[in-house]
Amino acid sequence: MVNIGEKAPDFTLTDEEGKEVKFSSLLGKQKILLYFYPLDWSPVCSVQHKDFCAEYTRFEDADTQIVAISTDHKYSHAAFKQKLGAKYVL
Repeated sequence: MVNIGEKAPDFTLTDEEGKEVKFSSLLGKQKILLYFYPLDWSPVCSVQHKDFCAEYTRFEDADTQIVAISTDHKYSHAAFKQKLGAKYVL
């Protein structure tokens, strides 16, 4: 477990396009908000993602990149991202 203020360990995951995203490659460019959630299409997660989408420009203005992480498949992520109009990595 990582506590607030501690550095997250490096990891590599596949995004909604099937591309590998290495956490360490994101560091130093912007602040990063790691958002862990259980399922793409669950009611609670859908509402939370809609809020992130609605406030996305505020994250951009704060020089913060959102990286949303769940165990869903890239195809689920791609469809969910398209439905929401999300501009961040899933």
